[in-house]
Amino acid sequence: MTDKSLTAHVYESGRLLSRLIAKGDQLAIVSGRLLIISASGKEVPATWLDKHKEELLTEILKLTKQNGFMYDSYTAGNYSTDNAGKASGVTLQFINLSTSQSAYTVFNAELTRARKTRNKEAGTPLPSGQFRVTKKFYFYKFWQATGLKFPPRLCAFHDYMGNLKDLLFTATLDTSRTDGRLEKTSITPLNITYEQIKTAYDSHY
Repeated sequence: MTDKSLTAHVYESGRLLSRLIAKGDQLAIVSGRLLIISASGKEVPATWLDKHKEELLTEILKLTKQNGFMYDSYTAGNYSTDNAGKASGVTLQFINLSTSQSAYTVFNAELTRARKTRNKEAGTPLPSGQFRVTKKFYFYKFWQATGLKFPPRLCAFHDYMGNLKDLLFTATLDTSRTDGRLEKTSITPLNITYEQIKTAYDSHY
């Protein structure tokens, strides 16, 4: 078996995380992104990483006994408030990789135009799925914490939402509810160091 095929065999066999640690690779989650430093010093192929990223993230979370939330989708619309009223906003759906359970959070957002355009008046509805915020909105602070690139206009986030799929988030469940709602102020990119992973691995194996 060649070195190349042996490496592929090690990567594909058994529990992937255990195999990588056993061969000396260092893994961490840095600002929500999976980082692998290969023991060979060679860069991990991007195609391989894309294929196995979710599997490895899930194994890391279970090994370290942490929750990690991966963005799934969003909707923009009106939602019910605690005082039985209605408010406009954007709802983000997540999957907890540790439990496979769904979770969500709601950010305030505007669904109407701020200015008059050539064909539309200010205050008229934006197209379905579009929303806008200002720097005062908490969604803006959330996006800033992700480190992702901002859209050129604060009404163009709908074109950038898919970028959230590249990150894994930590968050706190709203204990006053039972529907999987996350506290929006708690959602930030997850960090788990190699030392934390290795310590959990050594104590487990």
